[in-house]
Amino acid sequence: MRTFLKRMLKRTGYELIRYRPHVEDILTRHKFDVVLDVGANVGQFAVRIRSRGFNGRIVSFEPVKESFEELATKSKREGNWIAVNAGLGQTDSEETMNVARSSVYSSLLRPRALIENFAGPAIGISAREQVVVRTLDSLYSSYVHNSETVFLKIDTQGFEKQVLYGAISSLKHIKGVQVELSLSPLYEGEASLEDVTCFLQQCGFSLALIDPVTYDSRKGILLQVDCIFIKNNFGPFAK
Repeated sequence: MRTFLKRMLKRTGYELIRYRPHVEDILTRHKFDVVLDVGANVGQFAVRIRSRGFNGRIVSFEPVKESFEELATKSKREGNWIAVNAGLGQTDSEETMNVARSSVYSSLLRPRALIENFAGPAIGISAREQVVVRTLDSLYSSYVHNSETVFLKIDTQGFEKQVLYGAISSLKHIKGVQVELSLSPLYEGEASLEDVTCFLQQCGFSLALIDPVTYDSRKGILLQVDCIFIKNNFGPFAK
């Protein structure tokens, strides 16, 4: 039957493909105005959602100096995109960042053997840098207007729960959250997928989408997923 349908569609100029939803579908379908991009690195996430149709404001947070400079250059070339040289966490402080050879692995936490074996030399620490860390609650009103529908994306290499703990007041207003989570902890002190999911459920969110991110083909195991949560009584969960 599938083969027959494919032939029929091809004759009329269409093609049958397997649809895989992404965060961009949620951003556009539910008309989010602002994305808070925490752990922006050099702006990969922002560039991706722009290229796939998100036209709202983006506020990107990145604490590492070299990565921030590249991020800032990209954001200035685009409208509606702000770069902020700070990390987010549970308290306002200064912390020591473990800057990896490949900057996407840089973290305030130390890597564990599972991610070291997967990433190899790329995760080796090339420097330790003092960075500014702020809570989202202390910054939220500076970057978000009360009438805006806000989506929070967090990709902080194991530091996700600390970011959420510093955003308890902000989460009352935020309608969507994307968190990159590990199936098994990859960094020392990293919260489990179950703990973060439970925390967000207690804050009034429901899990809406899981998107695979990092797969170790040598071991045949999935290491990380993006979990997307939507506020109860909003979007697909609206009554």
